[in-house]
Amino acid sequence: DGEYVVGGDMSGYVFATEKSVGAGLPPWVDQQRRIGRHKGPVISTAYAPDGVTFATGGEDSIVNYWDMTTSHAATWRGHEYSVCGLAYSPDSRRLASGSGDHTTIVWNTRGKKLARVEGGVAVAWSPTQKTRLATVWNWETEACDVGLYDTATL
Repeated sequence: DGEYVVGGDMSGYVFATEKSVGAGLPPWVDQQRRIGRHKGPVISTAYAPDGVTFATGGEDSIVNYWDMTTSHAATWRGHEYSVCGLAYSPDSRRLASGSGDHTTIVWNTRGKKLARVEGGVAVAWSPTQKTRLATVWNWETEACDVGLYDTATL
């Protein structure tokens, strides 16, 4: 909804805070502004364009998918190493996660894996082509490789 900023820390806590001074927090946020936790450091966060959901990725190889209206977090497993990059599609219907395991996974909003591709730690969706996904880095070659994918055909 654009009112909150979320982030994580090295102890694994996920925090929420007001975007503007004086705004209140949802009732499910505790007084320390902690809303949940990973089992290791939080490495990445992403807000959905719809303003209702966000995701966090951790060193625990888990993607947590959060609903800002209920504080419910779904846990998605599929990576073997840290989740280093997260990006929502422009329509908020898909989430891409890049990992230190050399893979990118495209998920739907219910946690179903729609596609898995080799390569990619950092991920980004095209703002103008809703099925175009870019991944960056290839650990095997230690080069800054860029992969472009049309997720409609994966």
